[in-house]
Amino acid sequence: AADVVAELNAIYVQLDSLVRKHPACYKVETVGGEYLVASGVPNECQQHACAVGSLALDIQSFLQDYFWSSGVAVTLRMGIHSGEVVAGVAGEAMPRFRLFGDTVNTASRMKSKAKDGMIVVSSFTKDAISRCCGAASLFNTSRLDQNTGEAHDNLGGESADGFVALRN
Repeated sequence: AADVVAELNAIYVQLDSLVRKHPACYKVETVGGEYLVASGVPNECQQHACAVGSLALDIQSFLQDYFWSSGVAVTLRMGIHSGEVVAGVAGEAMPRFRLFGDTVNTASRMKSKAKDGMIVVSSFTKDAISRCCGAASLFNTSRLDQNTGEAHDNLGGESADGFVALRN
């Protein structure tokens, strides 16, 4: 168990370093194997979708060549959604800053739609990326087939329920 914690810590240290390279992004917390990042909190950011999308692509790129000590590749599934959150400190025994709301829940659902190594964003976030930085300038998108989970080349397309995949 100590080896697993040490390996997770090494990955989290690298992810923390990547977050620091994206000043508009803020690491909110880690819970188990989850690493929660936001943009626009605690300071407002008009380009939050581009900031988080760019960070997600950097994380994806970093992990392409990262392996557990067992030799198995480290993979993440990422979900991104944009919207309102309520932020605050929760608890007394070990108080910590937390985010609450449908936006956090929707991002979690985006992640659950992803296959290993994939970033899935809501159509709302895809539109926000297009408005703030032009989707073609930073991100390639492909339609995500909700039945198979496969990403199909269809730049700018989206599936029936509005999910798209980002990729380098």
